[in-house]
Amino acid sequence: MDMKEFAAPLKAERLVRAVDGMVIAGRNYLNRDIYGYTVLDSIRAIETLSGADFYQILGSTSERALVFTNVTTGRSPMVAVRVQTIKPKMIIVHGADAIDRLAAHLAELEHIPLIQSRKPSVEALVDALDALYLETRNRRSETDGEHG
Repeated sequence: MDMKEFAAPLKAERLVRAVDGMVIAGRNYLNRDIYGYTVLDSIRAIETLSGADFYQILGSTSERALVFTNVTTGRSPMVAVRVQTIKPKMIIVHGADAIDRLAAHLAELEHIPLIQSRKPSVEALVDALDALYLETRNRRSETDGEHG
């Protein structure tokens, strides 16, 4: 649905605020740098992605947030991440009323922050992430301008 690389890294806690997130697991890992994000429709991803596809959705770095939309419990995205050798640095789920305890447990085992976005719609979630992307580009342009 959307995939972007930030022009400059952002702390994971900044993404939590941007997506109106509630930390389900992994609060101790919110000081990590995040370099991008990938937004996936959870149902479509489960139905169509192979293991090799999973590596492609990580983009140029695994130091990113995977954002799953149309989530009901959060369990499927965490099981998918659990079986992969390369892991994202953050998982954000959108659409669930409540997150399954197994999903939270798997996130803790993997040392990955699991965030439940409370944005009112997928569009609002993607817009918030795009705004972060633009913020990093603008910040990068200002910094480049100071040195140029």
